[in-house]
Amino acid sequence: MAVIQISKIQVRRGLHENLPQLASGEMGWSVDTQRLYIGNGTLAEGAPEVGNTEIVTTSRDILSIIRSYTFKGTESGYESVTGSDATHPILRKFQDKLDEYVSVKDFGAVGDGTTDDTAAIQKAIDQVYPASKFTTIATRRILDIPAGEYIISSNITIPSYAHIKGEGPMSSILKQTGGSNPLIQFKDENGLVGNAITGTNPFQISITDIGLETTQDNHLIAIDSASDVRLEKMSFTGSVTFGGAGTEKAGIRIQDSVSKTEHISIQHCDFANVSYGIYGTGDIRSVTIDHSKFDHVYHGVVADKNSSNVAPTSMTVSNSIFSRISNYGVKSNDGSSITSTFNYFGEVGFSELAVESSVLYWGNNDNYSISDKFTRDDANIALYPLIEMEDNGRITSPTTSHYGSLNINPGAIETLAGNTAVAANTTVSFDEVSSAIIDYTMVRNNETRMGSMKVTQTGGTAFFEDDYTESTALGVTLSFDSYGNVAVLQYTSTNTSPVQDTTFKFNIRNFV
Repeated sequence: MAVIQISKIQVRRGLHENLPQLASGEMGWSVDTQRLYIGNGTLAEGAPEVGNTEIVTTSRDILSIIRSYTFKGTESGYESVTGSDATHPILRKFQDKLDEYVSVKDFGAVGDGTTDDTAAIQKAIDQVYPASKFTTIATRRILDIPAGEYIISSNITIPSYAHIKGEGPMSSILKQTGGSNPLIQFKDENGLVGNAITGTNPFQISITDIGLETTQDNHLIAIDSASDVRLEKMSFTGSVTFGGAGTEKAGIRIQDSVSKTEHISIQHCDFANVSYGIYGTGDIRSVTIDHSKFDHVYHGVVADKNSSNVAPTSMTVSNSIFSRISNYGVKSNDGSSITSTFNYFGEVGFSELAVESSVLYWGNNDNYSISDKFTRDDANIALYPLIEMEDNGRITSPTTSHYGSLNINPGAIETLAGNTAVAANTTVSFDEVSSAIIDYTMVRNNETRMGSMKVTQTGGTAFFEDDYTESTALGVTLSFDSYGNVAVLQYTSTNTSPVQDTTFKFNIRNFV
C-alpha cells in the first residue's frame, strides 16, 4: 500500500531554560541553543531513569559531552588504575583532555613560510594569557609553536607568566620580515612595553626551543624592566655580515627603562650575524649566560653603562664558545662583577683576518677571567692583549687572577740565553705608573737562584731592588730599559764555558 501522507510531528519548542519534563517519546527543541531532546518515559515503561535525553545534532559540541576518556598507561606493561579501583576509572571529557595542549595553530597560525602569522600568534598569546586573568594560576600554561616557519611582519609582545615552547630552534622558527621594533618584547598587564610600562613589570617568562630570525636591523628580543626570564635552546640570527658592525642591534638586548632588570637566564643559545650577541646596559643584575655559542658576530657579550651612568653588575658568561668575532668576545665598559669563566675563544678580535681588538676588555677592576681558553697567538699581544684592563694597563696573560685589590699572575717560564753580553728583553713589562713584586727562581744545571724584585716605574723609568740568594753565582743580571711609557725587564748573562741557558720562572704581584 503506497504512503499517501505523513502526519505532522508536533515538537515542543522554546527557550532552553524553559525545557519541561517531556512525555515518553515526546520531543523538545531549544530554539536559543539549537539543541534537541526526547523524553525518556517512566521507569514502569522500562526507562533507566526519568528525564530527557539529548539527541546530538550538528549544532552540538560533541567533545564537550563525551565522558569516555580515561588514562590507560599500557606502555608500562599494565593498565593504570586512575580511580578508587579498576572498575571505577576516572572519566574525563574529550574537550578537557584536548585543551591540556594548546598550539598557535589553534588560533589560525600556519607556519608555511609564506603566510603572515603575526596576528594569529599574537591572538594565541593574548587569549591563552589574558590580561583579565593576570592573577589566575590556571592560565599559566605552555603555548606550543609546532615545527614550521612563521612569518612575523611586525613584532610579538609577551606578558608575564607566559611559557612558550617550540620543537627546536631549527624546527620552530619565527622570521621577522618587517617593522622597526624588536621581534619579541615583554609587556605588562596593560599591554605596554619598555619605557611605557605602567603596570607590574614583566616577570616569570620562559621561551624555549624556538629559532628567531630577522631580515630587519632590529633586536631579536628586548628584555626591559623585567625579571625571572628564562631563554633556553634558542637561536638568534640577524642580517649583519661578518666583519661589519651594523648598528647597535643585538640578539638579546637587556636594559632598564623603568626599573631594574634582574634574574635573567640564557642557556644553550646560538647567536649569529648580529652586531651584538647580548648587549646589557643600565641597572641589570644577575644575568647568567651558559653553554651558548657566538659565531659570526661583531661583539659577543657587552656590559655598558646607560645615559645615567648606571652599569650592569653580576653577569656571568660560562662554558660558551666564541668564534669568528670581529671585535671583543666579552666587553665590560663599566660593569662590575662581570665574569668570564671556562669559555673557549677562537678567532676573536679579527676583522677580515686582521687583529683589531683584545679578546676580553675590562673597563674597571671588579671583573674576572677564570680558566678561559684562548687560541689566538701572541703576534699582536703588545697592542691587543688577550685581556685588556683599562685602569691598570694591559694584561697579556690569560691566567691573571684578582683577589680584591691584589692582582696575581700565577706563573710563567722563560729561557735566558747563555753568553748574552748585550741586554736582551724578557716578556715582563709595566705600562705607565705601576708597582709590582716579581718573585722568581733561576736554574742552570744544579745552580739555583731564588729572589724577589720590587719595582716601581713612572713614564718608562723603573726603580727597583733585587734581593736574592743563590747557591753559586749564575752570572745573570736583571735590569730595566725604557720604551716610551713602558719599562721592560732585561737580562745579561756571562756564562761562557760551556754556554748554557738559564730557566727563569716567575710570577708578578701588584695592587690594583
